[in-house]
Amino acid sequence: MELKQWTTLDSTSSVLVWVLGSQYTHPCRQAAGYVSYFGSWINEPDLRLVTCGVAYLHGAGRELVNRLRDAVANSAGSKDVVLFGRDDVADAEPAALSRMFAADNLRPPEASQVSRFLTARHQPSGGLLARLNDTLAGNPAFRLVGGQQQAHLHVLEVVLKAQNERRKHLIIVSGGPGTGKTVIAARLVADIKRTVGGGVYGCYLTPSGTLHKQLKRAATLPDAEGLFIHVDGFARHAGNAVVPLVDEAQRLRRNARHVERMLKRTRVCVVFLDERQIIRPNEGYTVTELQQEADRLGAVSTHIDLVSQFRCGGSQRYLTWLEQLLFGHATATR
Repeated sequence: MELKQWTTLDSTSSVLVWVLGSQYTHPCRQAAGYVSYFGSWINEPDLRLVTCGVAYLHGAGRELVNRLRDAVANSAGSKDVVLFGRDDVADAEPAALSRMFAADNLRPPEASQVSRFLTARHQPSGGLLARLNDTLAGNPAFRLVGGQQQAHLHVLEVVLKAQNERRKHLIIVSGGPGTGKTVIAARLVADIKRTVGGGVYGCYLTPSGTLHKQLKRAATLPDAEGLFIHVDGFARHAGNAVVPLVDEAQRLRRNARHVERMLKRTRVCVVFLDERQIIRPNEGYTVTELQQEADRLGAVSTHIDLVSQFRCGGSQRYLTWLEQLLFGHATATR
């Protein structure tokens, strides 16, 4: 159930709503995402989960509610969510309210059922990752070229081999802006499961709140949001079956020891960074520091350096000039 306190709205689409100048996800899309999550992330037949979505705006009048309903009338998933507001419940009898909240056939769960639900394993289904792969592969912004493909294939090879090894692996992918670090990380989220099989899957992590939101929006699948998370939320995904893909690692807080914790909890960790973008003294790692950390923890480290630039119309000469201007030397043509 998604609850909102809205009493007015500026405009709405099937995905986003603007209220008093601020942007929010449409409440029906949010509730549909919850339903989709349970179907795509929890495979526990004994639970016999039946899910449905409800959105309740207790302060919203009929006109506002109708505008929100109309916006999702043709949207898969969202159109199945029951949305109602103040006027819908004002004079409703208890039995009608129960039906409205999709609770008319429910009974309190037993303690054992609650326990199984709370301890159920959360893991993305193969169907979810296949849909995510189709979505990203069909987006021109996520196509891999040149050195990106080589880095992508190298990570897949290491993850595959690591399943039969006892040693842990830290893969460091470095490169400047526009070299494709984020594109590689996003594609690996789906491709690791497809290539390696079993319960192994990739999880995209970033300390950047803005980048986190952009990737979730690009994925377009509500149930895929759990695969694109802020780095602080990784603890609930930790395990040997998970491959953390840490983007923007130059912004990791040093005192949080993220890399150390991930290596201790997983078999393979992949870190993407541009060490020249370390700005704050308490943030970021250099490639050398990460290699030393891997040695200290007994892990095998691999360094992949991306030098090809896919912005600026593909002009290496322009990038060389720009790097010489900003840094006094160029790396793009090595």
